[in-house]
Amino acid sequence: MLEGIQIHDFDWKYTYVNNAYLKYRSYSREELMGRTLFEQYSGIETTKLFSILDRCMKERVSEHLETEFMFPNGKMAWFELSIQPVPEGVFILTLDITQRKKAEEKTSKANRLYA
Repeated sequence: MLEGIQIHDFDWKYTYVNNAYLKYRSYSREELMGRTLFEQYSGIETTKLFSILDRCMKERVSEHLETEFMFPNGKMAWFELSIQPVPEGVFILTLDITQRKKAEEKTSKANRLYA
């Protein structure tokens, strides 16, 4: 499976992550389980991404988006997220689309150059 899966409870604690999700992160499963999103990503609660996640959690609505994300080590990556409310909290399906975004940017630059 290429897609990362994470499930958070209503307190934003990780309750499940799959192996594909762990490949995106520099944490082990043991380092994530039972910890909150806030503990892993300091300041995330002030981001536009978190406002979308929080709305999905509170209003029990689904969302699909592409977002750029900066990891604590400063690495930037693009992800396609599908967020779904589940009885436990919220389910997030994550796909790394960084290479696609880089290719789109190269094509866009080339098109501007030749226009």
